Amino acid sequence: MAGNGAFHAAVCNAPANDNLFSDGGVFYGDDPFGHVMPLFMLHIVVIVFTSRAVYFLLRPFKQPRFVCDIISGVLLGPTLPSLLSRLLSFFHHVFDVEGPPDYSHIKQRYMDAMFRTDNVSLMRSVASYGFMLQLFLISVKTDPSNIWRCGKKAFAIGVSCMVLPFAALNLLSWFFEVQYAPDDGGRTVAAVAGVGDPNALVTIASLVSDTMFPVVAEILAELRLLNTELGRLASSVSMIIDYGWSLTIAIANVVMRTMYDQALPLVHSAMGIVAMIVFLLFVFRPWVRWIVRRTPKDGRIAEGQVLMVLLVVMAMGAVSETFGARVTDGPIIMGLLVPSASPLAVAIAEKVEVIATGLMLPLAFLNAGMLTDFSTIEHPKVFLGLQLFMLTGYVIKFFAAMAPAVYYNMPVRKAALLGLMLNFTGLMQLLIYVDSLYSQMIQPEAYAAIIVIIVAVTAICSYLVAKLYDPLKSNKVAYRKLKHLD
Repeated sequence: MAGNGAFHAAVCNAPANDNLFSDGGVFYGDDPFGHVMPLFMLHIVVIVFTSRAVYFLLRPFKQPRFVCDIISGVLLGPTLPSLLSRLLSFFHHVFDVEGPPDYSHIKQRYMDAMFRTDNVSLMRSVASYGFMLQLFLISVKTDPSNIWRCGKKAFAIGVSCMVLPFAALNLLSWFFEVQYAPDDGGRTVAAVAGVGDPNALVTIASLVSDTMFPVVAEILAELRLLNTELGRLASSVSMIIDYGWSLTIAIANVVMRTMYDQALPLVHSAMGIVAMIVFLLFVFRPWVRWIVRRTPKDGRIAEGQVLMVLLVVMAMGAVSETFGARVTDGPIIMGLLVPSASPLAVAIAEKVEVIATGLMLPLAFLNAGMLTDFSTIEHPKVFLGLQLFMLTGYVIKFFAAMAPAVYYNMPVRKAALLGLMLNFTGLMQLLIYVDSLYSQMIQPEAYAAIIVIIVAVTAICSYLVAKLYDPLKSNKVAYRKLKHLD
């Protein structure tokens, strides 16, 4: 696709030193940040400090960590040198009558120094592991028995939120003009100018209509609403939507692979996933319950037992990826099988949360921000049109949640709040958009438009939910023993 190759070359193709650590330091003529580990540690320090600063500034506006982290990542990406270049050009224009010089080299030097290929690879690997641990922790904090009590109301809302926005956005996608041009091999390739592959619009429509359970659970936990009546309903609906989409995609893969005579590997993959689930249900679950039973009420879990649980999390992530599922599926199921109010859950949260959430996970937002370059916008109408396209989907999803909720005698105010909760977007969707950019399904300017709209929608929905929903006015507020959810 036009523009993608140049974009990634400008970001990641600086030369790298083969040594992980500095040979002797600056006093021996060595550049410490020309090596992998010093630059990697600088990445952690810079993104964590920036994220905390942005969170401190936006905390009065009830913004979740996702919004603060992604804003921090964007600020530390190409946006920072671009703003600096414009500022220098402005001051030069004010004080020098000869006109502003070209400061474009600042951006190129910054990107080459901060985001080399070897460091980006390490950053993405550590961030992926932190992301997997984060989803495991969210599942540990969630009581699945509360989720499944919502019954047919949650199922009706979930189906409505899946079908209606996806169908509407697929109809609206016809307004985007598809262009056909020959590629280097002489084949005719279809593309949407400013967006990318036409299938990108289908991917965007599916992600807008999808509500991922870990995303909703994390934001509701931050807002201290996870174990309220409405929070449990939102979690239940999001789980139905999330796994409903997973089942839909799995069925689509079965149909496609069967058409291309690739059904046998798919059967083997399904058998592997079933074997993993059987292992978790009949080996892992009894083991963790045995640990809980052996631990006194106010006792502490041994570090060795917590370490073994974390090793199983890593193994299940690898097994999930090996059998063709998402790398997070195994750890999420594991987390739901750990008793949420048990000493084991508390011990896992205490020992893992700071490292996973505080140090590893922000690297994922730094990687996402590295790819956000607003100077790549060449089609302003398409840029705005794509944002309007996604915003329309979120609005339809809002009413798609409200309608069945009101039908089941839920007050309109609560139904509206539920619709806002189901429009939360988080890191899981963001990583899919990042992968779509790396695979060149979407173009950099479409990715920039997506970043703007998901940040805006999540920020607005979080603020409205925090301001308008007071669970203390409800007669059905669940109180939990696990203090870190508060």
